[in-house]
Amino acid sequence: MQVLAARLTGIEIDGCRFKVPGFPDEVWRNLIIGDYEAPERRSIKQYLDPKSPLVELGGCLGVVACIADRLLEHPQKHIVVEASPQFVPVIRANAIRNKCELTIVNAALAYGCDNMTFYISAVPLKVE
Repeated sequence: MQVLAARLTGIEIDGCRFKVPGFPDEVWRNLIIGDYEAPERRSIKQYLDPKSPLVELGGCLGVVACIADRLLEHPQKHIVVEASPQFVPVIRANAIRNKCELTIVNAALAYGCDNMTFYISAVPLKVE
């Protein structure tokens, strides 16, 4: 029941609000109990220099991105690089929902080659 309610209304984590209705129940359970990206969230709060620009690799749902963006003195200098095109609208919707000023770049980073193979999972996503 708690997962269904969260899917409909969204969830608040560290002062930010998120909605990702297309994700599996196990992701929602981790969001609800506060385990979702918990080490990353703790690290960003502890070690992020709010005066520095930030480049984040792998934005996924935008949870760490939105929390970090709120900590930055110059949030417009925050770039989130996400390789999977299916996650870009999810990050964008959550960033808008949380009034973030980050920039999202749909790209992958690879060294020593001109091209790379990137596989997209079959997780169906619906953005609200």
